[in-house]
Amino acid sequence: MYSLKRLLLLSLAVLSLSIPAAGQGATGQLTGRVEDAAGAVVPGASVTVTNLATSAQRQATTGEEGSFAVPLLPPGKYKVEVSANGFKRVVVEEVEVNVTQTATVNLKLEPSTVEETVTVTAEGTLVQQESSQVGRVIEGRAISQLPLPTRYKFGTVGPPMPGCEVRTASDGEIEVRSRMMFSGYYKEPEKTAEVLRDGWLVTGDLGCLDADGFLSITGRKKELIVLSTGKKVAPALVENMIKEHHLVSHAYVHGDGYSYLVALVTLNPLEAEEHARARGLSYASFAELTASEEFRGLVASIIESANRRVSSSESVRRFALLSRDFQPELDEVTPTLKLKRDVVARNFADVLQSLYA
Repeated sequence: MYSLKRLLLLSLAVLSLSIPAAGQGATGQLTGRVEDAAGAVVPGASVTVTNLATSAQRQATTGEEGSFAVPLLPPGKYKVEVSANGFKRVVVEEVEVNVTQTATVNLKLEPSTVEETVTVTAEGTLVQQESSQVGRVIEGRAISQLPLPTRYKFGTVGPPMPGCEVRTASDGEIEVRSRMMFSGYYKEPEKTAEVLRDGWLVTGDLGCLDADGFLSITGRKKELIVLSTGKKVAPALVENMIKEHHLVSHAYVHGDGYSYLVALVTLNPLEAEEHARARGLSYASFAELTASEEFRGLVASIIESANRRVSSSESVRRFALLSRDFQPELDEVTPTLKLKRDVVARNFADVLQSLYA
């Protein structure tokens, strides 16, 4: 058992309702920004909006700038809940969405100290080491006693655990050294040499350590794009920024050997169709919807927003809005919907080539 004591910091959530003009089928969009006591934005916060009459819920997550959007809300009364790790849950019990005006709600929590107790137990086999070669097996119950990490920064992995060293190589690859690591692959010295160098485990992940020792991960080394200018770009960084928008299902950034980056973007069918209905857009098929100027303009603005947060070499110059999503059945994504980059590049080779024409 271990006790977790946390000072729940002052959290400030500013929510604003952007409402279109009144009319049949008119809806509102709930937007806002979440900050901590110091005024720093809180990315990754969970926002839940519940219709008090129907109990229907919509959810969103704050992006890197601490902002969020919950679109297409019918007029009515709503409860808004905002939560994030390390902060007390913020609740706005009632917000009335009225299509004839714009409402603004400011909510401020007073700081408080709350003690939480969490018990972690594991049933199974505990091995008590008696020498370097022999162990004695004890059947029983293992209880973990671990201190709560009190240092954290949103958007980072955090500082290294006690007894673990972390550094980054000259190419940005994260390397780890610790007594907790394995000593190598059994009877495979060549394979061991690939991952262990001078006692450091090379992870294959790219990242950086800030001045306070907090680690951030930016992508995988094997996925690095090398532009014709020699600049190396981690595509996951830009892809994740584009996918922050609720309309986007997947984003694939391409550019190895070229002078600039391009992207393939797919839409979330449910969100896209709901967006079209709310705005009275008629379409015969989803392919027709993705080809419309309305959605091309929306995706262009999403990419422009992402480009403002990265360097010029990491920005996307051109994009294609695909008529379908990437599919596990075509081996384009894994069962957990992670991109298979080589398959996507092969299946959409003609589209990618056209973006460089």
